[in-house]
Amino acid sequence: MRAHLRIALMLLAASVLGLGSANYIAGGYSAETNGPWRIWRSGVMPDQSPYVLAYFAARGALSPDTNQMAVFTATTDSDGNDLDGDCVYVVSGTLPPARWWSLGIVGDASRVLSSGNVITGADGAFSAHVSAQAMPGNWLALPNDGDFELVLRFHGPTGLLKDDPQRAGLPAIRKAECP
Repeated sequence: MRAHLRIALMLLAASVLGLGSANYIAGGYSAETNGPWRIWRSGVMPDQSPYVLAYFAARGALSPDTNQMAVFTATTDSDGNDLDGDCVYVVSGTLPPARWWSLGIVGDASRVLSSGNVITGADGAFSAHVSAQAMPGNWLALPNDGDFELVLRFHGPTGLLKDDPQRAGLPAIRKAECP
């Protein structure tokens, strides 16, 4: 009986450690980061990482070809705090060159700011509010309260964005106010 109990405990420990480590890696810790932004690089390449495949499979999506599209996600602000739907955030900066870009909320394709509908300065810089309450100017509406994830997509990425996304100048995410 003791041998069976030991075997059962070892199998349980191995299962917990194996599944836990796979979840840790596929949960974003093997992604490249640039401030609050993460990218799962390698797209549809022959040497694609199994962790990248697991990340996209868990989301029910195909991984994009990073030569054609770069997809960054953020679950924290630039100070490292989790994004909270009860707060107001300002996403601002000058974006690296791409044929087209969009900023949205993961899982909600109906609310998107893009290079085609955003107000920018003469230098190409932009500033957008992300909140549940309507704001003047560039505003990205949050669908509901609670945690959310931002997604920044670049179609036709060029130069540094395509070659080294960790050094690309991506916008900052700052908490403006929180009740």
